[in-house]
Amino acid sequence: MKNNQSGAARIGAALLLCLFGAVMVAASGAEGQGGGGQGGGGGGQMGAMAGMAGSVPRGDTYSSTNILSPGDASDWPFEVRNGETLIISVKSSVFDPMVELVDSKNKKIAENDDVHRGVQDSLLLYYFAKGGKYTALVKAAKQGAGGAYHFSVRRFVATGTTVGARSSGALGASQIQWHRFHAEAGQTVVLTTLPASEVAMEMVAPNGERIKGITPNDEGRYSQRFVFRAPSKGAYSARLSGQANLKYALTVALARVFPLAIGQTPAPKKMEIGGLDLWKFQGKAGDMVSVRAKAAGMGVASTLEYLPPVRKEDEAEPLEASSSAPIVFLPSTSKDSIPTTALLNRTGAYQIAISQANAQEVEYSLSVNAPAKPLPLNGTSEGKLSIGGADYWAFEGRAGEIIRLGGASEQFDANLSLFSPEGEELGSNDDGGEGTNALLTAILLREGRYFLRIHSAGGGGSGAYRIQTTRNPVKALAFDKREQGSIGAGSSEIWAFQGNAGQTVIISVRSADFDVTVSLRGPDGVQIGIDDDGGDGTNSLLSRRLPLKGTYTVWVNAKQGRGSYVLRLIEAP
Repeated sequence: MKNNQSGAARIGAALLLCLFGAVMVAASGAEGQGGGGQGGGGGGQMGAMAGMAGSVPRGDTYSSTNILSPGDASDWPFEVRNGETLIISVKSSVFDPMVELVDSKNKKIAENDDVHRGVQDSLLLYYFAKGGKYTALVKAAKQGAGGAYHFSVRRFVATGTTVGARSSGALGASQIQWHRFHAEAGQTVVLTTLPASEVAMEMVAPNGERIKGITPNDEGRYSQRFVFRAPSKGAYSARLSGQANLKYALTVALARVFPLAIGQTPAPKKMEIGGLDLWKFQGKAGDMVSVRAKAAGMGVASTLEYLPPVRKEDEAEPLEASSSAPIVFLPSTSKDSIPTTALLNRTGAYQIAISQANAQEVEYSLSVNAPAKPLPLNGTSEGKLSIGGADYWAFEGRAGEIIRLGGASEQFDANLSLFSPEGEELGSNDDGGEGTNALLTAILLREGRYFLRIHSAGGGGSGAYRIQTTRNPVKALAFDKREQGSIGAGSSEIWAFQGNAGQTVIISVRSADFDVTVSLRGPDGVQIGIDDDGGDGTNSLLSRRLPLKGTYTVWVNAKQGRGSYVLRLIEAP
């Protein structure tokens, strides 16, 4: 094998380092001590680790920055104990590194080039069932390449842990303890530790990468949990840390998994102490769901999640078809917010995680419904609102279409909110209609399914209601003609005229009843001008040069108050 040092120099350095290691073994008796020196070459620096192998504590990390000569290889010899695990990391910004692991007979037993597709650094985790002398070789993936690189090793001896069993231990003087267990790809694993806030957990995947946990939607007082979805089949390592000599209990369990369909109400389930139930279902982009989980006494918490496809170790992260969030949480359909109302933005797998904050045994019920009712356009729909509740309605809209939505009730103060196909709130209104009725006007910027929410202002009303929908409620606007209109609080009226590219227009809106605002949108629906108090007092005056030929819309809005107004459209000379 090649080395960055001469044979004589390397042998001399190794002898000195072994002597140095013997001194350190005699001087260091406490866990948490150890590590290597900062020598000049790959073999020499790792020699410090080799000389100190007997005293290196579990969980110890060694790192160094080195230079690889083009076409050469750096060898890092070390000695391991039975059952020890090493995580070897090689990073470089100037060349593509790779690492090989060979035994005392120079036989290759493992290697890694890239952590995974798209990440050219090397990461290798290896479990040594039998201790002995081994060497890590750092090379360049492309022949002739080289340069500076960062080499680090994390080494530990983990306690074998059985999934589904409870084990006890102590952190010792090192304040660290590792546990090792097996999991299958796609399984959801739950680690529970006692006491609640005194033990920190870190998870490492079979390839050496750190795993980000899924935080359950609860806060336990007696225990804490680390939940993750296994990306691949293999041995996982859990690192526990905390105060020295702290006694703890650890349970590694697999979450129970149940199938579910939207609209289904399964039979009540009994959750065991410290349990976690996962209900999985298939959703389509544009689906709206309402999730309700209930239990007597301490109650349960529910978390709705999107499940991305499991990535294999040699695959890059999957490309998502949409840049928007996979789930958009909308206002609840109930004042007490027990149900979770959400819009699914991606087609694929979803799950509902049910947990109990204090790891108590509990019986719960679960229902998942599609709450949106179909809303016909250019018509009237009727419904009945429960006390403190809300209803969702859905309709298909076209790009550039203007929709007027009215909500009326003799029994409560109606409030309307409109959401886009991606879950963005496009507008809301309380008293834009007559009395306490709501009136909302919006322009739809893309084709898709839109959602309308109706509820009682203040959240406490209930009773029968009506929703009136009108497509393209636009009034014709002529040049040099005095037009009159009236609007309610927070509502709008829309006027349309034909314009030409390069034409300059002046729009004047005056009202003695309310503070008026005017805006101008082009044929493509894009707003090209807005004015609040450009005229006398709170009146509006807007002038714009038109960029396109086509139909323009003038939006008159009541910023404050309600009443009548006068509108004029003038062509500037």
